Amino acid sequence: MRSPSLKLLTLTLLLTATSCKIGRYFWYNFSDITDYKIFPSRPLTKSATPFRFIDGQNNVAYDNTVKITDHAGVVRPMKEFLEWSPTVAFLVIRNDSLIYESYLDKYDTSSVVASFSMAKSYVSAMIGIAIHEGKIKSENDSVVTYLTELRNKSGWNKVTIHHLLQMASGVKFSEGYSSPFSGAASFYYGRTSQEHC
Repeated sequence: MRSPSLKLLTLTLLLTATSCKIGRYFWYNFSDITDYKIFPSRPLTKSATPFRFIDGQNNVAYDNTVKITDHAGVVRPMKEFLEWSPTVAFLVIRNDSLIYESYLDKYDTSSVVASFSMAKSYVSAMIGIAIHEGKIKSENDSVVTYLTELRNKSGWNKVTIHHLLQMASGVKFSEGYSSPFSGAASFYYGRTSQEHC
């Protein structure tokens, strides 16, 4: 039978793991593509008239003719490269056509994965649309024009939308992934910008 102090310690650790960014950092450890399961979500309702890419897939033509050089300088046919890499989904879209689509490691078209940096492309496209629609005047606008809560905080007054699109805000940020005290851990596992534990 466990002692009361061991039970209390276990309970404290469990509560810390879910209520504190440092606890969540150690509980979940490094991020991966299944992290959508650990964060709150706001599901989007699908459109009654969704846009569909033209199916122009020709995987066979690309699988062995397109060559990719990996980080070590090894040249591989695209299909072999994708099977060798940790990729689970790879699509090539050109204009309005889906020209290549491949899923690996038991993933398929209905699989859910965390998008991570892929979201940057969507954000930049949305900024372009907002500028075109007149909702944002220019990418050279100050961020605090639209996010007034950042005004006069940590140098944000000088940051433009262009800076953010280029990931060059100049705002001090630690992207270390091996410390629960880094900026990356705070943004990833923190629930508010001021969370302390």
